[in-house]
Amino acid sequence: MGMQPRTNPVLWMGIAFGASLALTAAVLAAFGADEEGTRHALQITARFSFLFFWPAYAGSALYAVLGDTFSPLKQRGREFGLAFAAAHIPHVGLVAWLVYIGAAPTYGTFVFFGIAVVFTYLLALFSVASLRQALGPIGWWLLRNIGLNYIMYAFAVDFFRYREIGKAMFWIGYLPFDVLVIAGVALCAATFLLRIARQGEVLYRREKSALGSTRVDVVSAVARKRGAGAPARRVSRPLRGDAVYHVVTWPLRAAQLPPNTAPLAENLESTMSAPIVVAAPSTADLEPSPIEPNWILAGTPQARIKKLATSADALANVVVWDCTPGRFDWHYSQDETVVVISGEVFITSEDHKQERRLGPGDMAFFPAGSSATWRVTEHIRKVAVLRRTLPFPLGEAIGASVKLLKSFKGNTSPFK
Repeated sequence: MGMQPRTNPVLWMGIAFGASLALTAAVLAAFGADEEGTRHALQITARFSFLFFWPAYAGSALYAVLGDTFSPLKQRGREFGLAFAAAHIPHVGLVAWLVYIGAAPTYGTFVFFGIAVVFTYLLALFSVASLRQALGPIGWWLLRNIGLNYIMYAFAVDFFRYREIGKAMFWIGYLPFDVLVIAGVALCAATFLLRIARQGEVLYRREKSALGSTRVDVVSAVARKRGAGAPARRVSRPLRGDAVYHVVTWPLRAAQLPPNTAPLAENLESTMSAPIVVAAPSTADLEPSPIEPNWILAGTPQARIKKLATSADALANVVVWDCTPGRFDWHYSQDETVVVISGEVFITSEDHKQERRLGPGDMAFFPAGSSATWRVTEHIRKVAVLRRTLPFPLGEAIGASVKLLKSFKGNTSPFK
């Protein structure tokens, strides 16, 4: 169900808070609890908490740009974020101590960094599934992106203000963090542009090759004739686990098409050159994907998952998921379409008005932001298509970029 295995976030928070508190006590013991010692402690705790914030901010971008090596950072983004919030508590306490001893920051400084603190704990609060659901997918998207970027900006203002390059303090206490800030922002910007480019390319190709029923006739003709001069190429590729995935392609050439459709061959060959992934979800080897403990209502349901395919724009994934009997809530952060392969489950909507049975061959659609109670009576296995929706302004921007791209490429498609 798009769920990634996670460790206990409370443990992460406890370790981060304890380590930050120990650092604070050590610095105050070494330098004193006066204004100078407190400011030293502020510098140390800010950098320590930043080490948790950075993977929460850039982990997904690292995964998107550099691949599976950084998958653990992406999967545990929430844990890193909550650890950052916990590690920052002693830092906030030190600011309160400065105010108490009469060495409060200026009003502008207090407000600027105070906003970052508010965003920190709003993000931590709404990372709880039930509260995030109440906020809605667009509200959470706005809070997460505005909040994370504002916090990164606050760190950048703090780290980049030191200009005495020749001193050891710059090389130890500022330069490494300056580099991390630049790298994090660059990675996120690259991921954003890459996602827009992929989405734009998909939309452009889709629009360029949208030839209505004629295109369907051409594809059917090629499929009927593939035994005569256009054999299918089938390559078996073992991926993770024991399941074997097959990539099947049919080459298209103008000479193989009916005379009235030959001019379309070039467009079809370019748009259908991507491999088709064929999988056997009923026998795929799955990996553990624990259900959030606070979602479980009865029993000890054990869930597993495996990703089968990802769309070119990286907004959609096809997964196979199974679960042992039990009863639990599920909160959907993205659109999900499921088809049951085996087993049985009874679904109750969030208004608890009606319970529906899903069995082999049944399909259900769960929109982003919805919730349902799953009562699994027989070990269930399903295929799910997970689709992240883009907020309205971003979707409109992508559409505009596609039209601009077509104008540069001189596209003559009737779909303008």
